[in-house]
Amino acid sequence: MARYNTELQHALARTAWSAGCHNWYVTDGKITNNWSSRTIAYWWQNRRPNFDDYEFGTAEPTHDDVPLAIAPRAGDPSRVIDTP
Repeated sequence: MARYNTELQHALARTAWSAGCHNWYVTDGKITNNWSSRTIAYWWQNRRPNFDDYEFGTAEPTHDDVPLAIAPRAGDPSRVIDTP
């Protein structure tokens, strides 16, 4: 996850989000967007997740309006998939 975030921050540094304007993607100087490219590239990279990289289980939601997430394994996952 750390490697993915480092690569993402490097890519986002070349976008409009890093231009110094105030926006909701920047928190304490860090760009908190989860993707730096076109949506078609996001879809292509995430179209076939390797479910062996994730641990599935049940949990009680903390808020009714917040979806649960599938937690990545401790190894080398780079994504979290939100469930509807």
